[in-house]
Amino acid sequence: MSRIDETRPFLPVNIAILTVSDTRTEADDKSGQTLVDLAGGAGHHVVARAIVRDERDAIVAKLKAWIADPAVDVVISTGGTGVTGRDITPEAFKSVYEKEIEGFGELFRMLSYPKVKTSTIQSRATGGVAGGTYLFALPGSPNGCRDGWEEILKWQLDNRHRPCNLVELMPRLQEHKKNMHCPAMLSLRPMKKSALRKALERAGISVSELARRLKISRQAVQQWEQAPAEMVPKIAKATGISRASIRPDLYSEN
Repeated sequence: MSRIDETRPFLPVNIAILTVSDTRTEADDKSGQTLVDLAGGAGHHVVARAIVRDERDAIVAKLKAWIADPAVDVVISTGGTGVTGRDITPEAFKSVYEKEIEGFGELFRMLSYPKVKTSTIQSRATGGVAGGTYLFALPGSPNGCRDGWEEILKWQLDNRHRPCNLVELMPRLQEHKKNMHCPAMLSLRPMKKSALRKALERAGISVSELARRLKISRQAVQQWEQAPAEMVPKIAKATGISRASIRPDLYSEN
């Protein structure tokens, strides 16, 4: 049964919002602002926002920049998902995917059908993964953005959602790039339930947010089975968590 597990602390993710349009500016970008408001209102961090023209190279360049940025967990775009000659957002997204999440577009169109009936076939909403970053492309209307967020992304980007969600898979998204049976290639395994991980969950701070505050990669944090001794003071300063909670084997509460 789909539900929110209230016993788990909410972990915000870092989201970048991309508007694909030949004419919009930030002043009149209603769809982009809708996504900013919805994501921020749900407790997530909107860490970047941009507007690019309906040009494949421009879209791909922005996607690749955000995929390479360890501070970005999720990219959500609006616009360019139709069937006219200038609608090339899906093609741009698919050119960078490592894996496509076919169910995202399928579910979006299924949910749209009761509202717009057969017109839903004109939407080519799509989702996928690249470089450990989730990528989702929504239509250019505020209503389409709201539907995509409220009906799908709001739940799948909530680590408390049961029976499963996309957030809990983040540490494993790049397993295919490493030989996970080799001791030297364990860097992308999920963080174990160390004292640090438990302390972060109690404080409502995600691994991505910790990495952003420390100005290091998310992957570097994920490889810690426990916080390195030399990082404990920095982690404590960045999070407000006591050193004893981060490394109880090194520090005492007294």
